[in-house]
Amino acid sequence: MQKLIAAAASAVILSGCSPTEDVSKETFKYAINNQMSQDCLMLNTRDFDFPVSVDVPQTEREKLISINSDRIAQYDALVEAGLLSVESNTKTIQSAFEDESSTITLNVYSLTDLGQKSFKEIPSNSNMAGDIKGLCAASYHVGKVLEFSEPTQSMGETISHVRYTLLPTGIQDWARNDSVQNAFPTMASLLNTERRQSATLVSKEDGWVFQDDIK
Repeated sequence: MQKLIAAAASAVILSGCSPTEDVSKETFKYAINNQMSQDCLMLNTRDFDFPVSVDVPQTEREKLISINSDRIAQYDALVEAGLLSVESNTKTIQSAFEDESSTITLNVYSLTDLGQKSFKEIPSNSNMAGDIKGLCAASYHVGKVLEFSEPTQSMGETISHVRYTLLPTGIQDWARNDSVQNAFPTMASLLNTERRQSATLVSKEDGWVFQDDIK
């Protein structure tokens, strides 16, 4: 499953004390929230670079079997919410075996000003993947830290395992749009769900950071 939360690359600075002098639930809540300050819940669209051209099914049979039917329904919902604009276009396809051609109708979807404002690129933690791109529907913050392990030494590092809850915050108005929520039910569910997460944090000179962020 695609990661919905991309861990920010910046480290957390806990001023006034060394990372291990004042270890508490509030310490870890502060650290995790700061690391997630640039993260967001991305709307999982089928394409990540706009404008996007989509072939429009012409017959009832094509509408039933074409994957573009659902794709168009999703993008039309984003048009209704003001994130995309749509223009109709055509293209001519020449047959490879016959001296014939056919004309296909296209919907061309482009980001509006609101879409540009909501579009975000987050650097991936993986060297094998590119930046994570998408429409940012909301951010997450830590509701509460449920528990953490006593900091211990492991492979020359001080670590602690932390369990916490995540709540959506800063939900965009367009993400509450009924058409968008119907077209993207997974996102709608996540916006109304408290999630439980766990992570291993490592103590560094300038604070606690996610172990996965350390290169």
